Amino acid sequence: MSSELGLETIVQTASIAAGFLGAGQIVSHHSFGLAAWIGVSAFGIVGLATAVVLWPRWQWKFTAAPKKMIASYLDASPAPSIADISRHAAIDLADGYDHNSSRLTKLSWIIAVACIFLVVEIISFLIGLGLGGS
Repeated sequence: MSSELGLETIVQTASIAAGFLGAGQIVSHHSFGLAAWIGVSAFGIVGLATAVVLWPRWQWKFTAAPKKMIASYLDASPAPSIADISRHAAIDLADGYDHNSSRLTKLSWIIAVACIFLVVEIISFLIGLGLGGS
C-alpha cells in the first residue's frame, strides 16, 4: 500500500507541475518551446510508468492460504507436530517471496524512473519559463 501511495504522490505532483508550469509558460510566452515539449514528454512517461505499475497482474504467488494449511496439516492423520507445521509454513512463505521478488524489484525500478522523469518535467518547464518559451 505504501508504494501505491508513493505512486499516487508522484502522479499528483506531475499533474500539478504540468498544469501550473506548462500553462504558465503558454500564458506568459504564448508559445510552447522545446523545454515545454520535454516537460510534456516527461509527464507522459510518468503516466505510462504509472499505468505499467498499476496494471493488473496474475502471476503473483501468495501461499498463506488458511484452507490449504488446515487441509494439509490439521486435518491430516496423524497430525504433524507444531515444528513440522511451522517449518512447512516458512518454506511456503519463502517460496512466495522468491517467486514475487523479481517482479517487485522491476516495479520498484519503474517507480524510480517515474521519479526521475518527474524531476525532468519540472526542470524542463522551469527552464522553459525562464527562457521565454524557446
